[in-house]
Amino acid sequence: PRRMRPDTHILGDVCEAIAVKELTAQGYFVYTTSQGTGPIDIVALAPGGELLLLDVKSDSQRVNLGGKRPTRIYRKRSALQKRLGVMICYVNAETEMIFIQAPEQQART
Repeated sequence: PRRMRPDTHILGDVCEAIAVKELTAQGYFVYTTSQGTGPIDIVALAPGGELLLLDVKSDSQRVNLGGKRPTRIYRKRSALQKRLGVMICYVNAETEMIFIQAPEQQART
């Protein structure tokens, strides 16, 4: 019998598909990885030549102690991702909105 993939992997696949759709709609040429794991999930090339190396993550939020509103849970990049200039692309699977963390914010993670 075939084993089902864990829900987290299915959510990851859904988020990657949403990111591809949104980036394509914004005019990027989008390339996805052929491997299951690695430091880069998506390479996106803008018509003007801007190159984005993206690691796609499901957008998760939490309310911090004493807080009232949920805030995004920022993920850390690996040393290799930092060296390559990979940015994190957060995807909300419910709203299909994407958020690419600005490079200056990436320096902290």
